[in-house]
Formats: sequence, C-alpha cells, structure tokens
Amino acid sequence: MAIGEKLRQVRKERQITLEEAESLTKIRRKYIAALENEQFQVLPDRVYARYFLVSYARFLNLKIVELVQKFDRIYPPDADDHTCIQKVTGTLAQPEERPGSSPYKHPAIARLAADRDMRLMAQIRKVMTQKRLHSS
Repeated sequence: MAIGEKLRQVRKERQITLEEAESLTKIRRKYIAALENEQFQVLPDRVYARYFLVSYARFLNLKIVELVQKFDRIYPPDADDHTCIQKVTGTLAQPEERPGSSPYKHPAIARLAADRDMRLMAQIRKVMTQKRLHSS
C-alpha cells in the first residue's frame, strides 16, 4: 500500500478529521494533505517532508521505519540533505550525522519524545471520547 493511502486510511478509520490532525500534531493541514496525496513537492524541503511523515505516522501509531524506508525509496536523499550542516559548522556531515537520521540517539530526546507521544495520545483519546458522546 502506498504511503499516502495508508496515512489517509488509518486517519479515516479512526474518524480523525484533517482539522483535528492539524490541531493535535501541529502540522499544517495543507502539509498533512500533501503527505496523504504523496505530493511531497508541496512541502518546503525533503527534510521537512520526512520529519512531518515521522511525526504524522507516530500520531497515527503506525510503523514509522517501514514508512520512512518507502519514503526514502520514492524520494531519495541527495547531497543537499547534509550540506546544510556544512554551511553552519564549516564541515560536511557524515551520513550517520545527517539531520533526521536518528532523532532518539540521546536519552533525553527519547524521554521528551515519549512524553510528547503520551500527551498526544491523551488528547486523541479525549477527542475520540467527545466524538462518541456527541454521536450517541
């Protein structure tokens, strides 16, 4: 199944609107729609597209690694992905230092991400409970 198709299918199965997804993930609606339609050129840059994909997949509780691997095959990295570090530091980043390669290398970052995920899941449960109450 295609990346965008999977994202859209899971979002609709969970009865989450684009507006709710935007509010809960803090990713602009037009970028979520671009991910779901696989219009990655709408996103500001490949790095943002990949970050938004990871964040949105995490929000939907999907297998991130599989989606990112598919994304990397469809939209392969190029030299520009790691030259931004050279502009700032004066040295070219090695492949393992590329932005977005592994956001959880540092334990503090992993804890922050886990805390954020817990808050997002609590917000999702609250919205879903409210939807059920209103639809009853």
